[in-house]
Amino acid sequence: MKYADIIKESIADLLFMEKREKNAMRRDRIRFIRSLKMGEYRSQARAGAAIGLGERQSQRLWNSYVKGGIKELLSTYSDRWWGKLSSV
Repeated sequence: MKYADIIKESIADLLFMEKREKNAMRRDRIRFIRSLKMGEYRSQARAGAAIGLGERQSQRLWNSYVKGGIKELLSTYSDRWWGKLSSV
């Protein structure tokens, strides 16, 4: 798979976003996409392993990116947390 052709953002944009991001998990997700775009790793599994993810987690990140781009990739982090169900 040619990740460089599929990933829309430029390497410079991804690097800027990575440096600007304060949340470590979101920064790692940007680094995952950037490393695939740059060709540092040839597979999602290896790019994910570089940031401490398993193969399946890497596939989920990639599917999230393909589904909605970088915005979807970064928004999925906050969507998973649930608040308290009751105050009792």
